[in-house]
Amino acid sequence: MVTSLEEFSVFNRFGERVFSTHNPAIGWNRFYKNQPAINGVYVYILKGISYNGPLKMQGIVVLIR
Repeated sequence: MVTSLEEFSVFNRFGERVFSTHNPAIGWNRFYKNQPAINGVYVYILKGISYNGPLKMQGIVVLIR
């Protein structure tokens, strides 16, 4: 469990950051440059502090509309 969020970012297949936030109450709305993001694979990175110390997670998410 993350107690303090430092960064949550989503990147497209070209390595462009399509979303970033430091607020855990704000999520990605699946838009990029005011247009719906294209279907595909996106990489997410989460950095924060947990009860056990620093936390860094990364993975993929598939966007299908």
